[in-house]
Amino acid sequence: MSLRTIWSSPLLTTFTNTTFLFLCVMILIQSVSGPVLVKRLLRSRLVLAILILGSAVSMGSRMLVGYLGPGDIFQEFLGATELAAGRSMNPANEAVVHDRVVYWFGRDPLDPGPQIWAPLRTLRTNSMSSGAAQIIVQAHPPFHVLLMAPLALLRSVRFMYIMMTLINFASYGLLLLMIWRLLPDGLRASTGIVLPLVLALGWQPFVANLRQGQIGIVVALLVVAGWLNLGKRPELGGALIGVGALIKMFPALLLVWLLFRNRRAFLSSLCTIFLGALVLYLTSGWAGFVDYTQAAKTVEAVYGRSRMNYSLSAVIGHVVAGPNARSLWISAAILAVEAIILGLAVFEILRTPKASRNATALEFGGFVVLSCLLSPTCWAFYYPLLLLPLALLLGEVSTRATARSVIGLLLILCSFSFPEQVVGQLTEHIAPLIGDRPSWLLCSFPTFGMLALWLWIEQQRVRCTATTAR
Repeated sequence: MSLRTIWSSPLLTTFTNTTFLFLCVMILIQSVSGPVLVKRLLRSRLVLAILILGSAVSMGSRMLVGYLGPGDIFQEFLGATELAAGRSMNPANEAVVHDRVVYWFGRDPLDPGPQIWAPLRTLRTNSMSSGAAQIIVQAHPPFHVLLMAPLALLRSVRFMYIMMTLINFASYGLLLLMIWRLLPDGLRASTGIVLPLVLALGWQPFVANLRQGQIGIVVALLVVAGWLNLGKRPELGGALIGVGALIKMFPALLLVWLLFRNRRAFLSSLCTIFLGALVLYLTSGWAGFVDYTQAAKTVEAVYGRSRMNYSLSAVIGHVVAGPNARSLWISAAILAVEAIILGLAVFEILRTPKASRNATALEFGGFVVLSCLLSPTCWAFYYPLLLLPLALLLGEVSTRATARSVIGLLLILCSFSFPEQVVGQLTEHIAPLIGDRPSWLLCSFPTFGMLALWLWIEQQRVRCTATTAR
């Protein structure tokens, strides 16, 4: 076996992520030795030093790759520059998009140039090729592009990437602070803040957002901040969730929960979305909405059943019909499954019109999970939002924590910690042995993780409701 084969191995790529490796070790120790050894591991300075080093290498390498060859953030840059030139911010023509990628990458004022170290020059070429290959159209929502447009004024996608990286770090810090305050006091006292912070910085979804310059962390921050404000300031909470839904459409499912549980926040979200749509109309007219719809259809056709897409519809569609087959009955079956799941969630709300505070929190957490799971596309960039339902669930089960519940939570975290390309490689390795569709289903770790998280939250919500009713 060649060195290149070993280096590109999915197992090696996965287990060089120190956060993922730590979670696996925790699961193993909890299963074999119990909580005593786990507590020693949590307090080990050597383990902490290794995790700090691993997280620094992971973040640094992804930021270097992202700077040399920007990925998804080029879509916002492309949309902003096209809008400034009086053209559609969502060009759906693949040839036009390819020409723009070549043009702007070749004229970036922050390009390191040919004088850089040869390995970095090779890395830049490979990073630009892999990043550009994913950009078939500009399909990011128009409001997302408008928010990022000021960062494109210097006509440098690398400057935009640097600024987005700073925004992501600041947003992640605020997000982790909010999540930390939601955790039980006993848990915070037993672990301290340093180790969870280091693990979070090395967590694959955060690193993926850094690599691509994605805005998933900002969306997660808006939704979590919205949730924390729903009690005392529902108008503000609803507005924050509405802004999140304008940037990325999947949090819009949370408006269903707001409709039944917090009408003032629901109306605030609707008004916010309406104002955002009005701004888009005044900026680009009806054509902006039409162009975005066409671009989104192109992405759905290309990436709808991609291995990078972990939505429930993507997994069901691929397992039932393979990667390319399209038919009305398949779409109808997927919609029926998703409608049943959403219908059950709504039915449970209607059954308990006056839920307790803890049950209401778990309800919201369940809808957060469903907003990712039932979205037509669900990428790793969405997963930072899942820290909220994980924290709400942890707050409920920590009072009667068992070895099984600890292992379950760690397994769910692990399912969200696999790099996307690694899952793709594992699927390709297993496919010759058991077939394409079974291997696809078997390797859909994040989808199973989201399903397990939602079902567990629902179980705890029912238990919480029953306890309150006594």
